[in-house]
Amino acid sequence: MITMKPILEPDVVALLSAGRFAGELEGYVMTDSGNYLGYSLFRVEKGVTSVLDVSAPDNMTVDGLVRAAVAKGENEGAKA
Repeated sequence: MITMKPILEPDVVALLSAGRFAGELEGYVMTDSGNYLGYSLFRVEKGVTSVLDVSAPDNMTVDGLVRAAVAKGENEGAKA
């Protein structure tokens, strides 16, 4: 079963961003039955969700990671 989990550890977000992005970041990790599939990093700021980085093996998992970030932003009031 595919699951999407928020990255709750700031050190993990920092490791994945590798200093490429300034400011507060959020992220998701996607797994399938415990096997790592990919991650996304994004920011929700001033009503806008910006997906900054996605690493995934195929278009289907990229789509899922982006949709999860957009849904998180919408839940926080983002309109774009």
